[in-house]
Amino acid sequence: MKTIHELEDFLTSRLPQLLNKVTGAEQPLWGNMNIQQMVEHLTLGFALARGMRVVELASSEANLLRIKNIGLLSDRAMPKGFSNPILTDDLKQLRHSDISDAIKQLMNEIDLFKAYYESMPVEHTMPHNIFGQLNYHEWLWFNYKHILHHLAQFGVIEYQDRIQ
Repeated sequence: MKTIHELEDFLTSRLPQLLNKVTGAEQPLWGNMNIQQMVEHLTLGFALARGMRVVELASSEANLLRIKNIGLLSDRAMPKGFSNPILTDDLKQLRHSDISDAIKQLMNEIDLFKAYYESMPVEHTMPHNIFGQLNYHEWLWFNYKHILHHLAQFGVIEYQDRIQ
């Protein structure tokens, strides 16, 4: 797993460069979201991390540690076609006028996420519906893997089954 500094650097430096390449016309290589829905969807991961939406645990308590270790804390990429049970059709409704506004909101949500955790004790956690309680480093790692998954979905980066 990358360090907190490496993950923060990705969010503040590399991600804006990648999103700057997005035109809004990109077609998915898999899945059924369009590019703007995807960017708006990524925003949700950061909002969840700071408790802006309450989620119920969808994983079995008995299997939670195994699920977290294999699905989150490993170098495994999210598989193509992965479907989170939290996704509903209402989350696919566009909330912004265009892709540019959606990207601005994503970057703003990332700033809010970072500021939120800067104001919290280091041991603070927030719930994820599949992986359970996550601390700041784990939320960074989740969002990093989530972003890479969706950037690959739209061909902005190449899909790899292992995270570098």
